[in-house]
Amino acid sequence: MTQTDQWHLLCRGDEVGDGQVVVVQLAGRELAVVRVGGELYCIDAICSHAFGYLDEGAVEGYEIECPLHGGRFDVRTGEPTGLPAELPICTYPLRAEGGVVYVRIEG
Repeated sequence: MTQTDQWHLLCRGDEVGDGQVVVVQLAGRELAVVRVGGELYCIDAICSHAFGYLDEGAVEGYEIECPLHGGRFDVRTGEPTGLPAELPICTYPLRAEGGVVYVRIEG
């Protein structure tokens, strides 16, 4: 971790149900928090292909779909898993303490 990396309060763990997406604006970014199989993941909230809001798309397994053109991304890695998306989206590390979830954003 560099000196500019910071942990930020993201949400309470119980705010995101399984298969749900919650968008949080934090540190000048729009982040999507996704719960799959009981685990939380944090990704950019905006599709790298057409700038659609990923929280408006479907979550199926570990994939989230952009509602604009159907591009898909793996929420664990940010890698595109379906065209027309070709560029990955950023993922962010999380940690939980006492039911509260923190995200690390590199500065």
